[in-house]
Amino acid sequence: MRALLAAVAILAACGKSAPPPPPGLGPIDDLTVADPAPVGGDAHPEALSLVSGSTAEFDFAHGHGFVKAGLADVWSALKAPAVVVDRRKSVWTSAPAMDATAPVAFTVHNTVHDVVTVDFDVLWREGALSGRTESPDAIGVRGEKTAGTTLIQSLVDSFIVRPIDDATSTIDVVCHVSSAGNGRADCEQYVKDAYASVVARVHGRPLPTY
Repeated sequence: MRALLAAVAILAACGKSAPPPPPGLGPIDDLTVADPAPVGGDAHPEALSLVSGSTAEFDFAHGHGFVKAGLADVWSALKAPAVVVDRRKSVWTSAPAMDATAPVAFTVHNTVHDVVTVDFDVLWREGALSGRTESPDAIGVRGEKTAGTTLIQSLVDSFIVRPIDDATSTIDVVCHVSSAGNGRADCEQYVKDAYASVVARVHGRPLPTY
């Protein structure tokens, strides 16, 4: 009997799988953009490809590129609110958020001074899509408007990062927005700015200023 119980215990341990990813952190869209073109002999240049468009529900931009840093360093960069917030338009503050579904969560309060002044909050959540939080195989980051101006009906930004090797990662950046403004242009600019901020952060450079 003891031998049987031991065998069952071993089988149960072997059958254990990594915990499921936090809900709502997977890709928000099927990417429609190709890899950046190789540069010289480098098949993974630190560059971004981008496409944008509109549907009946929202405007969007898709960015896909490479970062010359390992997965852990890219995630470390994305944990910084200043990297993911739209610093080009917003005066902002951030605070940790209580969210039991994600190991990293914070809320960014944005104030935008344009034709009119608007305020809105974005909840950012981050976690491992596969593997464990301490040693992920892929990570997902999502920011979603949770409160504020009705001029922005919906806003969702998403990052998916996967390793190519210990020193290179792929990054997918997707923006969806439904608003009273030029959402397509705003999404394009955000995707490019966010990618530039990630690259600056992983290489220890100051974030771009606008």
